[in-house]
Amino acid sequence: ARGGYELERPPSDQVAQEGPLTPAQVDHFFREGYVIVRRLLNEKDTDALRAFFTEQDSTFLPNSVYESVKVGALRQAPSRASALRDVATRSPLAAAVRQVAPAAPGHRGLAVLNDAFFSIRGRGGSYAFHVDDALFWPCPPDAPGPGVNAWVPLDPVTGVGGGLAVAPRSHTADFLDARDALKAGISKLAQTAPSIAARLEAAAEVPSFEVGDV
Repeated sequence: ARGGYELERPPSDQVAQEGPLTPAQVDHFFREGYVIVRRLLNEKDTDALRAFFTEQDSTFLPNSVYESVKVGALRQAPSRASALRDVATRSPLAAAVRQVAPAAPGHRGLAVLNDAFFSIRGRGGSYAFHVDDALFWPCPPDAPGPGVNAWVPLDPVTGVGGGLAVAPRSHTADFLDARDALKAGISKLAQTAPSIAARLEAAAEVPSFEVGDV
């Protein structure tokens, strides 16, 4: 990253100029580090994803806020993952990603690095702020980007019992110290770097989602 700004805008000839994102949403993504697109996926897409992941074998996590997790379904069972592949590569979600991320080197289009499905265990419990590691982003730190992590809720989500918290602009150089602190482990941040943990919590936004939002 150049000074912590991984989301530097690619040249216009490397990204799609038309798609579901408005110019204001594209600007929001690069400025804030994320963007929420309401009703980007239709009911057919979300129903197909739910049915696909329900049929998959998942890892049971008895001591986690998540009931089960499935990672890498598209890579492990490509012949059975048509619903996931269609959403990842041919849906409005893929079209939106093409507006902010350049084509992968050596590819004519985008490359899907990974996929993950999480089933939460009711209410209660949470994960602290963190940066996804190589399990979710299997690429070198200096890989060209930006990469896009698309979060697709398959049930309505509120700030209670499963919400997603984001820290706007934490992709910038102002938060490089937070990334160093997070290397000690997400469960230890409040103890090892309480001021950084407090700064992230103060910046946090916890939006609500309906099925189809991304």
